[in-house]
Amino acid sequence: MVAITTNGGSSIGYVATTADDTYDTAEWAIAQPGLGERYWVESQSAGEVVRVPSLARTVSIGKGRIGAFGVVDTLVGDTQAAQLLVAFPNPSSGSVHHLVTCRRRWETTNASSIETVTGTSSPTVPARPYTNPGNTRDDQPLALYRVAKDDPVPYLVADLRVVGNKGRYEATSKLVLDIPGYVDHPGYVVRIAGTDYLRTAAGAWEEIASPIEQVASFGNSVTPNWTGGSTLNQSYMFRRGRERKMYLEQRRVAGGPITPTASGSIPNETTFTLAEGDKPLTPVVCQGLYLADNGADYGCTVVVNPSGAVVLCAFGGSATMAGALAGSWSFRFSAEWFTA
Repeated sequence: MVAITTNGGSSIGYVATTADDTYDTAEWAIAQPGLGERYWVESQSAGEVVRVPSLARTVSIGKGRIGAFGVVDTLVGDTQAAQLLVAFPNPSSGSVHHLVTCRRRWETTNASSIETVTGTSSPTVPARPYTNPGNTRDDQPLALYRVAKDDPVPYLVADLRVVGNKGRYEATSKLVLDIPGYVDHPGYVVRIAGTDYLRTAAGAWEEIASPIEQVASFGNSVTPNWTGGSTLNQSYMFRRGRERKMYLEQRRVAGGPITPTASGSIPNETTFTLAEGDKPLTPVVCQGLYLADNGADYGCTVVVNPSGAVVLCAFGGSATMAGALAGSWSFRFSAEWFTA
């Protein structure tokens, strides 16, 4: 347990036992954004659970305000070293998952603290031991971490915070949908990776279909060697939230043929650059086809980088890619990813 008041943090909104416990005008203004919410965080960094590289199996809790059920906790620390620190135990074998929570106590101390709830080797959120706000205790989920035996580096499985208000929230992991009593109030909508999930009156999650946009223009070919397509087929991209699905067909119009080694190695060739809003979060490795000078199709490897660069990087054989073939394609592939 690490008390919220460690390093100068504070809590307001508990039962008044002294004059300092009641909301004054300034504290009422502080609490206003979260009143009426089950759980909330003030910002992207508030309550964020981050690994501390210099300490074994240790995480810090980000500065800012978090709250639940009328209580507002102010976390402090302008640097990671000055923030609240939580150390996980070294498991005796294998790996163990830990839920990091902010626990609020009404029945005894009227105080908040950062706690860990030990789970199992399964990457699921362990049951919160306390879910009785206002009467006894309640745990606000913050993150799920995995700790392996003798490994000093804890691994973030999921950030479990939700940002938003008035029944509409954004999260980064679908695990938040599986936590009973967290964001499962009927009518709540949670957006995860560009997809909205509605909690129905029947107590189930229903995916809300997002509008799909199809576009033919989504970047630029790298000239003068490449053009954006052939006269045979049209390249296109589907957009839905942060999801992207692309089919790209390009023709080599200059620079001559590309001849691989016997193993299929070629110099990396950047052929296309995606528009800013379409760049992937992580590199995407794709398999495609290229047209050889003997008229046959062969496999090739293409990488779509977070910079937006489409890079032709390997052939599946030793056949030479033909140079400028009027009206034909030189290589083509399809890919799917999420944007940053």
